[in-house]
Amino acid sequence: MVDFTTATMHPDEGREAWLDQLAALCGRRAAMQFAPEPFSGSIQHREVGGISICRFSHNVRQIEQNKQPQNDDRSRYLMMIMQLKGRSMITQSANDIALAAGEIAIIDSFRPFVTRFDGSITQMIAYLPAAELAIGPASSGLARPYRMSGREGIGALARSTLLAIAKSADQLADDDADHARQMLTGVVRRLIDRNRRSVVSIEQALPDRRIRAFIEARLADPELCPIQIASGCGVSLRRLHRSFSDTEWSVCSWIRHRRLEQCRKDLLDPSQDRLTITQIAFRWGFNDAAHFSRSFRDAYGTAPRDLRQHAA
Repeated sequence: MVDFTTATMHPDEGREAWLDQLAALCGRRAAMQFAPEPFSGSIQHREVGGISICRFSHNVRQIEQNKQPQNDDRSRYLMMIMQLKGRSMITQSANDIALAAGEIAIIDSFRPFVTRFDGSITQMIAYLPAAELAIGPASSGLARPYRMSGREGIGALARSTLLAIAKSADQLADDDADHARQMLTGVVRRLIDRNRRSVVSIEQALPDRRIRAFIEARLADPELCPIQIASGCGVSLRRLHRSFSDTEWSVCSWIRHRRLEQCRKDLLDPSQDRLTITQIAFRWGFNDAAHFSRSFRDAYGTAPRDLRQHAA
């Protein structure tokens, strides 16, 4: 059990002590970018059935983790990151995940990643053995990070399970702690399986990529619609909709998703700074700035302006 805070320390002394605590828990020392204001941070650490659960609060701007932990593949773990306060952006394997309060990310600790923070934040992180999550050979791990809402469905179950285990950690007997471990790894395994199927299903639904390629080439057209796509691809409207029936997307939601992804990439690209947010939105087929902003926040948990400032 570890409870650490810099509240009674000089900011410089507290920063170094906090870094030492973090390195001891993670098995490696990360590269940090600190905010100009005095550093403050705290760490609460509990072991539950062999699983480490940590609650971190700090005002660090960025943490970059490039080195593997000081162990081998048998000790590989996945990080279940739950945002409790503030906002953060995780970049791993060319994927960017924005987390707002109440949202969850699952990432492979062995793959390099960067986390950027928007002001003071609080996160709860569970370090879960990869071998227990049926993610394939230890050497492969997770190919990409996953993000999900912690407010509904299986994500809400994962969130409540982690919070309950963390709150009761000091009172759990050994047998109860082992059961809690099984509960948490089971719900996280389900999260990973569900997200993997959603990625694979759309690949299977459109094996020749013709429909997606047609949509991709015309994202900038605000008039793009299922009738135009079906006609351009030489399929019936019914067949077009059926090709998406086994995925989490409809034709229109897929178009919106791809437009938002392109906008997000432009907002993160310094070479696009000359364009306003509205220009970027209209460039990719949106024709209502307010609607774009709402859709973007719903998809990524942050406003377009905040994301751009974060990237800067």
